[in-house]
Amino acid sequence: MGQKPTLQQVAKACGLSIATVDRVLNHRGGVNPEKERMVMDWARKLKLDRNLDRRPTRILRVAVVTQNPSNPFFERVRQGVLRANQIFSVHNIQLSLHYFDILTPNKTAAQIRRLCGQADALLISVNEHPLVREAIDVAAAAVPVLSFVSDVSTSKRLAYVGPDNFAAGRVAGDLMGRFLGARGGDIVIVAGSYQLMDHHARRNGFYELLKERYPACRIIEEIQTQEKIESLATEVALLLSDRPDIRGIYSVSAGNQGIAKALVMQNCEQDVTFITHEITPERRALLSKGIIDVIIDQDPEGEILVAVELLAEKFGRWNGPARGPSTQFNLFFRESV
Repeated sequence: MGQKPTLQQVAKACGLSIATVDRVLNHRGGVNPEKERMVMDWARKLKLDRNLDRRPTRILRVAVVTQNPSNPFFERVRQGVLRANQIFSVHNIQLSLHYFDILTPNKTAAQIRRLCGQADALLISVNEHPLVREAIDVAAAAVPVLSFVSDVSTSKRLAYVGPDNFAAGRVAGDLMGRFLGARGGDIVIVAGSYQLMDHHARRNGFYELLKERYPACRIIEEIQTQEKIESLATEVALLLSDRPDIRGIYSVSAGNQGIAKALVMQNCEQDVTFITHEITPERRALLSKGIIDVIIDQDPEGEILVAVELLAEKFGRWNGPARGPSTQFNLFFRESV
């Protein structure tokens, strides 16, 4: 019978001291997260006779930076965080929510810098801005940083968790072209802000697909609400009145209630194809009424769970390979809600 593996063998494989290995395996804390992960990985590989998956004593703190849940989509993010806290409590991982304003990037940058000194990892969905990107790079030198929903691809974040937003925009473009048919027509794009990379990528995918396959479809107006959507209904209603050839509206994200109100005001909700993203109770109701034609949903709750799995794996608290970082998006039509 072969000899059972020992702490000494684990220490040798890791290149660490026996004291460090003992501290990790007995969950006493005070060890660099990367070294902790290495010890746990080697202990599993060598089949050390220990309960390696019991609840760790050290709390792993994950700060989630996202938009305020007054936006129904980000309420889903909040619900995903609450669910993750329940699911990953056995791994002693705790997520805390922190909100930012896309109109004040200097404050967002300061917030990220502050949180990287308070948390063991950051999970962020923020806007693309030089100050924000610089803060992410500073944070990433100290703790693991994952982006989700909207990426900051030029930063030094560890990974982006979520779907391919450029591909989602192309799907929206293909659907729009098919709905409008050979006659095509004028199209309006509504976005929150192109500083949010998910909005920017979707817009580019949509534009590219139409240019490739549906030349009779013309984008005649692009509206960026900057997440201030109070006057959007009036703005879209005036546009529909002035441009009767508008046959399609692509909402990259926010403002769907205002767009729907404008379509009803102009009595053209059955004549204008309306495609948007992210299923919420309000958008589900508009879809069931036939005002929205298609919703492309990315499942933010699922993204949160995948991101925490990746972080648990990074810290040696996940038994087996984590999912992701790429995730899928789903299509919802009137008859599927």
